[in-house]
Amino acid sequence: MRSVIAALLLILAPAAAAAQAAPFRLEPVTRIGCAECDGPEMFTRVMGLGVWDGRVYVLDQTAPMVRVFDAAGHPVRVFGRTGDGPGELRMPMRIFPREDRGVDVYDMQQMRITSFDSIGNQTGNAPLRAGLFVRLAAAPRSDFTYYTPLRPDRTDQPVMRLARGSDTPEEFTVLTPNIPTARTDEITHAPILAARPAGGIAIGYGHEAYQIRVFDEQGSFVRDIVRNVSRPRKTEKEIAKEQAAREMSIGRLSAMVTEAGHDPPRLSVSVDEERRHFTDLQFDAAGRLWVQTERGSPDSTIFDVFDPGGEYLGGVSLPTRINSFALGDDLLAAPMSDDDGIHYIAVWRVR
Repeated sequence: MRSVIAALLLILAPAAAAAQAAPFRLEPVTRIGCAECDGPEMFTRVMGLGVWDGRVYVLDQTAPMVRVFDAAGHPVRVFGRTGDGPGELRMPMRIFPREDRGVDVYDMQQMRITSFDSIGNQTGNAPLRAGLFVRLAAAPRSDFTYYTPLRPDRTDQPVMRLARGSDTPEEFTVLTPNIPTARTDEITHAPILAARPAGGIAIGYGHEAYQIRVFDEQGSFVRDIVRNVSRPRKTEKEIAKEQAAREMSIGRLSAMVTEAGHDPPRLSVSVDEERRHFTDLQFDAAGRLWVQTERGSPDSTIFDVFDPGGEYLGGVSLPTRINSFALGDDLLAAPMSDDDGIHYIAVWRVR
């Protein structure tokens, strides 16, 4: 009898572990943006998002490109005009809040990081010599921006580090072939970076394997975070929807690259039949790693949460599907669009 019970426990253990819930929940706080909105709450297209110190930082495609809101969704400040001069932005793609409530904005066309203080005055520019396509990460309390140029044709993937106030990057580390790499036709399968609050990064691809590599502030390997979970298969409806969205994204990206004076990339429009293990990584202020997985339903999102030591705390479910998110203090925000194509920001509180 004992052997039967032991066997049943072994069979049931993986399912129980997979369903383990993290000691957190997400409560809706507000929605920023609507069809009837005007002023800062009217978004053309959200390009980047950041959260820090009770504020939500939105990077929009049109001026004013930087829009700051409080946790209740009220506008605090807007700035960022279009142009190529000092403090001007042409094709901003990422925004990183700083501890002093200033921001760093990465401009893909200008290939530089522009820094602004808390009231929107430009405080610096740093050229980013990384080619047109690059993935970046920065933490509010860190003095560094980490980035990796997208080189899927190489067996090693360099990760660079740029100190605030410097225009000379240094090599932080190199990803060797023992971490699953991108496919040669895929920019979307390039590495995903998250900056650790105490310095260093977590990085992974999320395609072939659930493997996230963690490095400390010196660029030394700390650990691999690995989970043995399966990749769910997509429904035919999901594949068709993703293919249409991918064709649209490739067309938009090609137009942006052409506008920036470069040859558009040749990208495959094929779609995998299986979902990726994860699509985004973010650290919270306590150093916990939140992993946005694709195990949720077409109408939900599941986050895996790991403590600062890499131990799995469990999953957090969100009853809506998101593509990316920003996390800071006790707020989580995500760019969304409704059935009418209206762009908005959904904000939740982490309890």
